Amino acid sequence: RRISRSMKIIRVEPVEQHFSLTWQLGTRCNYDCMYCPTIYHDATSKHHSLETLQATWIDVYEKTKRASYKISFTGGEPTNSRAFLPFLRWLRDTYDCNFKILLTTNGSATYKYYSRLYEYVDNVSFSIHSEHIDEKMEEYWGKKEMERQLANIRVERVIVFLALIAGLIWVVTGR
Repeated sequence: RRISRSMKIIRVEPVEQHFSLTWQLGTRCNYDCMYCPTIYHDATSKHHSLETLQATWIDVYEKTKRASYKISFTGGEPTNSRAFLPFLRWLRDTYDCNFKILLTTNGSATYKYYSRLYEYVDNVSFSIHSEHIDEKMEEYWGKKEMERQLANIRVERVIVFLALIAGLIWVVTGR
């Protein structure tokens, strides 16, 4: 198609100055949400080792070598991996880059885990779906406990909103 004579493209340039990457760490997840295709989650696949995550990042970095990166981690459920937190620590400690690290999680890790995670991430989206708020989740989190936990994580940086389809989602930004 031709562009209309009344329109003229003056310049096209990237909006973001950083290299943006969405990294699906694996498919292992402790939930089985009805809307999530099975290619994105399962209960049996193995998590990647710290060494595998490091080697993968080294490969990405060697091919891109940027000063700034935006990495969005997804899964499966990234917080289920024992290597995830050590990997984030290694990434920030080893590379002198401007990182913006984002995480999408189902919120099933412990408060203590999220408190440590908060040191390494810039934005965490907690997504808790009504189909999984059973007695165990209510016992584990509970509304008052979740409010208390969020208050402990720099309340001025917390945005809480209700997503009509997906359920209740908390977005915590930090750093």
